[in-house]
Amino acid sequence: MNLKNDKVISVKEKHDILICQYPFWESLNPKLHVLIKNFPDEYQKNTNVKAKMTHYCVINQEFEKIGRWVYQKLPSICPQGLNTTSKFKLIDIWGALYNENDYATSHQHRPLAYSFVYFVNTPKNSSPLIFDSSNIKINPESGKCVIFPSWLVHSVPKNKSKERSVIAGNFAWMSEDTPYRFN
Repeated sequence: MNLKNDKVISVKEKHDILICQYPFWESLNPKLHVLIKNFPDEYQKNTNVKAKMTHYCVINQEFEKIGRWVYQKLPSICPQGLNTTSKFKLIDIWGALYNENDYATSHQHRPLAYSFVYFVNTPKNSSPLIFDSSNIKINPESGKCVIFPSWLVHSVPKNKSKERSVIAGNFAWMSEDTPYRFN
């Protein structure tokens, strides 16, 4: 194999993220926050999330409301993604509760298509969501949702509040005949 003429070049591409506000956050978020607090800590900080975390695949009607709403927002960020041969499917959805000094290490959700973070409870001094390569900081506000390509590296710095809670999830691009959650 001759590698003499091979060349590696670096490229930086722009990727859109969508920031939107869930219209019924004031009534739903208190319920979600209690659910997140009451679910067991499934992973004991053994994931990228160094905070209390629910199971990756929460099956709950209140969580599903957020998942369905995000699904409806996906054409805004990826209009070519919803075609006749494939669709986005919600693969997983979970909650996380960050207390003081909890954080999330830099990570991505490859090979999935789109991920989201929905801010449930955001006390004063709650940590932002950071997109590492661009150093974009998204300040947390209850009801705010950030939808982004799953391959974007992101993190949460050490939290300086108690009970910052979020719901996060991932969508994959799958054939229409693949059954999973919603179509």
